[in-house]
Amino acid sequence: MTCTYCLGEMHLFCSAPLEIHGGVCCCSQKSTITSGPENPMTNALKLADPPRPTVTIRESATVSPTTSDKPDAPKPNDLQGKWKKRGAPYKNPEDMINVLATGRARASEVKPINDGDICEWSGLRYAGGSVIPIIGCNNSVAQSVHHGPNKSVLDNRLENLHKLCATCHERFHICNDSYYGSDRPANGESWLPVSDYQLVPHNSTTLATSEAVIYYNFLWKKIRSASRHSRHDEAEGWRDVLITFAMEGLENELITST
Repeated sequence: MTCTYCLGEMHLFCSAPLEIHGGVCCCSQKSTITSGPENPMTNALKLADPPRPTVTIRESATVSPTTSDKPDAPKPNDLQGKWKKRGAPYKNPEDMINVLATGRARASEVKPINDGDICEWSGLRYAGGSVIPIIGCNNSVAQSVHHGPNKSVLDNRLENLHKLCATCHERFHICNDSYYGSDRPANGESWLPVSDYQLVPHNSTTLATSEAVIYYNFLWKKIRSASRHSRHDEAEGWRDVLITFAMEGLENELITST
């Protein structure tokens, strides 16, 4: 009986050849059969998907583009030795590349600012010390760490660091910077007001009265308004009033006159 493939004259795919190795199909036709009956798609799939080489990996080696086959070899991107470990001894000021950046970074470690922290001078009557203390804000959010009354960024004792809002920080520097001299000492040395002025300590316990806060903010508005319109003499006059009020305290006089 002739198979279906031979009936269709596809003797190559004969399913019942008379001689497998002789190449004779079931209808005695000489063909190119060299193997037994097989689905014709099998050979086509074998040709389309040739065998893949076998890769043998040694168990002791780590396959990684960033390492060698030596187990103790350092990685090319290893930063060991390039960065100073946290907690290492501090450098001396003369060995620092940037004293300001280093000192301020240390201050943020000693006294970090967390979300929601309130200005430490809030409500204080004699905040900041130095030559002219200021009256603190009303529960504003702390934004920066202030060095004072010693403005050296390397004086990171807790008593010299204060978490301040932008308003208190600005007001302190406006009132006191001129008493420190124009040149910052080299290598982070102590930076205090010049000897002609008396240094007032920071007072963290005495609170300002509501009348003092109102009057103090009124003086700042006058100073800013005059400065904005280039009335410098007027601004200087209001500044003198503010300094006198901050130094001597006029709360009793204000209360009795209203």
